[in-house]
Amino acid sequence: PFSEVLNSQAQGVEKKVTGLVIEGAFQREGQEIYLDLKITNKSHETVGDFAIKFNANSFKLQSSSVDIGISTLDPNQDQYTRIPCDVNGISDNNAPICPFKVQVALKCSLDVFVFFVPCSFSVFLVQDRALTVQEYQELQQRPNQDLSLIHISEPTRLLSISYAVFCLKKK
Repeated sequence: PFSEVLNSQAQGVEKKVTGLVIEGAFQREGQEIYLDLKITNKSHETVGDFAIKFNANSFKLQSSSVDIGISTLDPNQDQYTRIPCDVNGISDNNAPICPFKVQVALKCSLDVFVFFVPCSFSVFLVQDRALTVQEYQELQQRPNQDLSLIHISEPTRLLSISYAVFCLKKK
């Protein structure tokens, strides 16, 4: 679901002007991650020269291109765009926090606007394969005096890193 990430009263970095309304959401379709944006021009000028950049983040998420696929927006016009993303960006070397938010800078002819777009962790998880009976039994038989296995979910992949998700209960 879209969230309003920038309202029409928000000023840009150089505090030149206000007037952009931006709604956004990260989505996953198959193996691809996208940032879907709806940009509305509430200013009195035609806006153009758009470019986008993500700040460093825990998952190295970035836009695949600086181009957002919108050439100009006239006053009171809105437009939807889908920006392909990848995980080849820069890590901020911090553990992810919940809710995870990606700081985004959108440059346009008005100014540079900086805002946060919420991102569900599920965007990064890709269903892989179910555990085999043997893998499940091996996990259950691992000796540990303080913890016991109470549940194993299907393994997932964090992009190229595979792992099993399971919950442990203190004895």
